[in-house]
Amino acid sequence: MIGSTSQNTLSVHRWLGRLLTHRDLRTPDQRPLFEYQLTADEYSELLLQLRAIVDKGSAAADPAICAAFCLFCAEWYRREYQVKDGWSWDAVWQRLGHEFSAQELARIVPKGLEQYWQRPIRFYESERRNFLGSLFSEGGLPFQVLTEPGSRFQVLFTRVLKQYGASQALTGSLEAVVKNQIEQLRLPKVFREQTSVELIVNMADQLAQLVGLHQLEQKSNPVDELDRSYPRWRESFPIPLDDETGRGFLNGLLTTASKEARKTSPSGSSLACEHFLLPVSECLETEITLPVELSMTVNQLPASNRFDLSIHEGRTLLASVGPAYSVVSEKLIKVRVRQQKFICRRKDPSKALSVVASIGGQAVCAVEIPGSVLDLGVVPVGFDSSDESLRWHCVGQSSFTTRVQDLTLLVPEDSQVSSEDCSVIEQALSVFDTRLWHFSGCGRVTCANEDVFSIRLGGAQSFNSPIELKGKLLDYPTRPSALHLS
Repeated sequence: MIGSTSQNTLSVHRWLGRLLTHRDLRTPDQRPLFEYQLTADEYSELLLQLRAIVDKGSAAADPAICAAFCLFCAEWYRREYQVKDGWSWDAVWQRLGHEFSAQELARIVPKGLEQYWQRPIRFYESERRNFLGSLFSEGGLPFQVLTEPGSRFQVLFTRVLKQYGASQALTGSLEAVVKNQIEQLRLPKVFREQTSVELIVNMADQLAQLVGLHQLEQKSNPVDELDRSYPRWRESFPIPLDDETGRGFLNGLLTTASKEARKTSPSGSSLACEHFLLPVSECLETEITLPVELSMTVNQLPASNRFDLSIHEGRTLLASVGPAYSVVSEKLIKVRVRQQKFICRRKDPSKALSVVASIGGQAVCAVEIPGSVLDLGVVPVGFDSSDESLRWHCVGQSSFTTRVQDLTLLVPEDSQVSSEDCSVIEQALSVFDTRLWHFSGCGRVTCANEDVFSIRLGGAQSFNSPIELKGKLLDYPTRPSALHLS
């Protein structure tokens, strides 16, 4: 006959198995414990399972019981922690009805958190293992503290979301903003923990992404709208949202995010780029502008709505744009881009730039950036050299007209350059296998090699041929550099 301890242990094993099965999992998948999003009933069942076995003296020997204890501590912190509980185990022991010794915790937490749930243990600055902080951080944010009377957490998010756009453009991160606002609002000490700061930053990012992707700023109840369009959206938020209090709390945060998005939403932004020559460092930079929402064609339905965006020059990676979420359809994805401006130092300007969307390191789709190819060494390319900052803006290539009256022209080495109207100086500098000529004044410049190109300075209007060939470019070196396959 099986003893009561063995029966209780088997019951914990079965309970954990059901928990994973209900989330379409066979084993833990390394997600933070709050992302398993236990319901109130599951939390109550977990507590009863643990109370039936923790005082039997065998908890540390069984990985399932250790895992259940770690999950309970994380969920208790998420659902029940209050400021008066302090940063200690006391309230946990009181709720559990049993207290583990430090020696027992040293066996239970690593076996449950690291081995079973495959989650890391955090350390103090002294390099001692921080078991309490590790389990509390796995629970996300303490909901009772967030929603208690007089809580200024809503004010925190209002201020953070007001600065969302500016901080993303300048630093790409909200962390400094969040830390500053937590100090200014004198929020409880628990929010000053680095794990809490990171969770708040991630929440702000997610809210801004959801508002943009699903156009929630126009919805009277954004939570209901998300329930219809993206039923599993709650799983990644670090607070329990399975009751009316949680729904109302997030509804308020989404409303704030929607209002701030309306204030800062740019209009008419499109995928484009500009080129700049840095003569001191003898290099070329391309400044890329991404739209707030980028549409990309896919051949088949992607496995996820989360993509990693990057900028490539031909097949070479130049810059990582970062993660982004999308609205996915059978043939099209619409990606919400967090940061609109990027500067890339070019390696081979004859190759087109493209924005590539990847999942797990595998490219899913790409879109070419218009005007990203410069035929340096093949045709003349002109830069406005009147800028004293020594960052010269590209104003045209081949034959073109420009308003500027101080022009530096990069021409193929075998070209003949002449002008009857402008002063002409050949410069000693050589960039990308070209010769540099400086022109000043108003008038016509002729550049001749196998072809003849005409450049006009001081024109009433700037004009550069808008004709651009579309299609698959050959990746191998050719002359001219842009060769399309047909």
